[in-house]
Amino acid sequence: MTQLEMQEMPLVRLGVSKRLVAALLETPLGLGQTISSRDGEIFLDVFMPLTQELVHWIQCMGTDVEVIHPPGLRELIREELAQTLHLYRLV
Repeated sequence: MTQLEMQEMPLVRLGVSKRLVAALLETPLGLGQTISSRDGEIFLDVFMPLTQELVHWIQCMGTDVEVIHPPGLRELIREELAQTLHLYRLV
């Protein structure tokens, strides 16, 4: 996970589904998180450490979450998804 440890508390921006918003308001990912919408899309912004637990949570959310920022986190999720698709012989 060393490639994610470049910043201690980077801004994490996620695109989230409508059905996930209530859960994120009830159980925030981190202190000071904000949820906003623009052009019909919903975004969650929070400064938080990039941990294996965050990566696991994102993976568990499936299509309800898209990593927008930071680029390194987005790439890590993309690479792990590609490996999963390969495992199931879908690519």
